Amino acid sequence: MQHCEAETTPVKLQITWPDQPDFELVEFAIPGGAAGYYRALEEPATDQREISLAHISGIIDALTTPIAIFNANRELVQFNRAYATLWNLDSKFLVPGLDERAILDRLRTENMLPAEVNYQTWRAQHLTSYAQKVPRENAPWHLPDGRSIKVISAPAGPRGGVIYVFDDITERLKLESTNKAFSNVQRESLNALAEAVAVFGTNGRLTLSNPRLSALWKLPSNTLGQHPHIDKIAEACGSAMPEDGASIWRDLKRGIIDLNPTRADTTGRINRADGRLLDYTITRLPDGQTMMTFLDVTESASYSRVLKERNDALVAADVLKDAFVENVSYELRSPLTNIIGFADLLASDEVGTLNDKQRAYTDYIRASSVTLGVLIDNILDLASVDAGIAELRPELQNITNLVEKARAGLSATFPEVSGEQPINLVIDIADELPPFIADGTRIVQILYNLLSNAARFSPPGGEIRLTVSARAERMLFVIEDEGPGLTDEMKEAILTRIDTPADSGRQRGAGLGLAIVKTFVNLHGGVITAEKRAPRGSRITVNLPRDSAMVGAAE
Repeated sequence: MQHCEAETTPVKLQITWPDQPDFELVEFAIPGGAAGYYRALEEPATDQREISLAHISGIIDALTTPIAIFNANRELVQFNRAYATLWNLDSKFLVPGLDERAILDRLRTENMLPAEVNYQTWRAQHLTSYAQKVPRENAPWHLPDGRSIKVISAPAGPRGGVIYVFDDITERLKLESTNKAFSNVQRESLNALAEAVAVFGTNGRLTLSNPRLSALWKLPSNTLGQHPHIDKIAEACGSAMPEDGASIWRDLKRGIIDLNPTRADTTGRINRADGRLLDYTITRLPDGQTMMTFLDVTESASYSRVLKERNDALVAADVLKDAFVENVSYELRSPLTNIIGFADLLASDEVGTLNDKQRAYTDYIRASSVTLGVLIDNILDLASVDAGIAELRPELQNITNLVEKARAGLSATFPEVSGEQPINLVIDIADELPPFIADGTRIVQILYNLLSNAARFSPPGGEIRLTVSARAERMLFVIEDEGPGLTDEMKEAILTRIDTPADSGRQRGAGLGLAIVKTFVNLHGGVITAEKRAPRGSRITVNLPRDSAMVGAAE
């Protein structure tokens, strides 16, 4: 054999056979061809494997996610501090080589595993992780302490074993539950609104709506459920409302597609062709979306229009009433003055002597004329109060003179006529009364009307008592009679403008006078009360401030 020297450059190629050691093919050139041989690969040095495992162990321990590694014999190989903290296990217990079944049994004893009826069956099912070939996410463990743990198991390598990764998902589940509950409440609230709501994204598509939107615009619910673009909504509304549905939504589209960051919210009213009135609002939401709400105000607008028309009619009627009262009152004064003048002339002896019957008739005419004059004055006073032009002229008053004027008016209204018992008026004025500042004319009207009312409801010859006294900074006028007592209707007449029912004879026309009393007492800043007396009769008390000028200044 001829030997020749040649340079050779070995070529290495790694060959692997299943279940056989790995070999390396070393090929080199020789003259006239090539030769090669197989060489078994050497196992890495033990110290190199230890360095690699130590490096992986440091990485695992630095992770905050709980991790535990078991070999094919279910023996603990590696874990991190997060794993020990999760299960509250100390390092003296967690030692390499510890069987996972021992760990599970201890956690079961300490009530830290899911409550299962058959623990052995559950543990056996869990340990099937050693036979799996691919990673698997198991059902969450719901622990007795309220935590929920997600468990992921994966094969540890070709030699078997399992890597467990645990994740505490308690807070996430709580947030998801809270968010779901909030979404449900939001949805129910949105569905219960009387307004139709539509929320559009920045791309012009409908992202949220409620059933009211479908009913108000006659849009199919399945169409809205597909999150259509606003153009599709305009098209669908145009089919449902051919008159103006499409044009209305085209106008509304301008407020949806306007992306100007300085734009303001807009409101308006839509008058649809079908007669419905809709108030709408376009609001820009913080996330860039746009919310549009519609409220059907057809009925309320109709009610408002009717109320306005009625109010205008009432105002016009009130103006006519005031004009009528003023004109009629002044028109009545002229003939009334003539009647009083001729009655006084007949009562005198200038036109001849009257017999007793004629004189009695004349006295009735004069008394009725005085009463009619008082009624006309009351009507004018009420009209001025209603018009807001009634004013007080407070000044220092002599109470004795005020009472005397009221008594004189009462005597003119109820003159002494033959055959009838005169009015028995008793006046009791306290001595040394303090100064009293009020409108004298109004005080006389108050006293006259109250005395007249007491006279109408008192029996002939019955006692009527007027008592005047002072208490602190108030002046009290008390009128008492011996009539049948206050009924509910009479008491209401004193406190409101309701005329008392006419019984017969003298019991007529009290309501208007009592309305005047109530009005003038209020103008003075006072109060009026009414009560029954025992065993019969009534008592009316007028409580006025001693200085009404101070009341007017305060107001």
